[in-house]
Amino acid sequence: MELIQEAASSNYNTTIDGQAYLEIYYRMENWGWEIVELTPYDWISRSGDVISRVTLYSIMISLLICGLFILLFASRVLKRLKQIRQLMKQVERENFNLEMKVTGNDEITSLARTFNQMSYRLNELINEVHVSKIKQKEAELKVLEEQINPHFLYNTLDMIYWMSRMEQAFETSTMINSLSQLFRIGLNRGSRFTTVAKEVEHIRHYIHIQQKRYEETIAFTIDVAEDTLTCPVTKMVLQPIVENAIRHGIEAHGGDGRIDIEIFHEGDDLLYRVRDDGVGTDEAVIQGSLNECVSQNTGLGLRNIHDRIRLNYGSRYGIEFHSQPQLGTTVTVRQPLRKGMAPDVQGDGGR
Repeated sequence: MELIQEAASSNYNTTIDGQAYLEIYYRMENWGWEIVELTPYDWISRSGDVISRVTLYSIMISLLICGLFILLFASRVLKRLKQIRQLMKQVERENFNLEMKVTGNDEITSLARTFNQMSYRLNELINEVHVSKIKQKEAELKVLEEQINPHFLYNTLDMIYWMSRMEQAFETSTMINSLSQLFRIGLNRGSRFTTVAKEVEHIRHYIHIQQKRYEETIAFTIDVAEDTLTCPVTKMVLQPIVENAIRHGIEAHGGDGRIDIEIFHEGDDLLYRVRDDGVGTDEAVIQGSLNECVSQNTGLGLRNIHDRIRLNYGSRYGIEFHSQPQLGTTVTVRQPLRKGMAPDVQGDGGR
């Protein structure tokens, strides 16, 4: 082998029996030998193809392995990013009690830690705001409820006084009984809520007093769905509406009239509907009394009801009006239909 490496060489193309060869000469001057190597070009070509294929396959396998590593890494990163995205969607739905599991020490982990801190802080702030709003609502409700009674109480006491003088107390006992029941049910030990049954009992006592006052010139009907009687509701709602119907509808019409009261449910809502055949009014005027501050003589009770219901249940609920001049007024009160007793409803009305 060493002799061949030391020999001078040269190569030529030659053809033997129609077959192309690569002819390589090795001349060894010291020995006087000549060595000839014939290699078919087909063999050289096949060897080149094999080398090319091996090289190509090696490159493809290397790329595939690299691609798999990249895919696995990207899949892991995307999975964690997708988890963060899903948690952020929960935050959009106002679910702030969330925490993402933190593992590792990369940028995604840092992002997860930041998200957890943000979620915790948001939840803390929401709770603080919620508690603050509850306290504010309770204070507003207390102020609103304290405004509703004096106007009617003073008029009723004055009426009983004059009746006792004029009628020599023949009807005084029943009037005082109705009034005491009215106070008892209305106060309800300071609770904001009552039941439909208690609300109906309350309005019956009020109607009894008003019928005596107007000498039976006002007709009343009450129609209550039986399955609503135990439903918890905001207290002192019907009485101010009926009072408003008498004062601004029936009295202005001449003193004679009719008031119909319905209580029923519609889907998930509980409705009171009070109709009178009084003088009626422009709906825009009534609606303005709900949207703006009203004077004590023109709708304090109605604004009070509207505000209390919205504070208790949300802006979807409240009072709706339908009225036309000389055709009477219909007042609809919408509250959520809730079965059973509310936590602070007094079962005996404070007796």
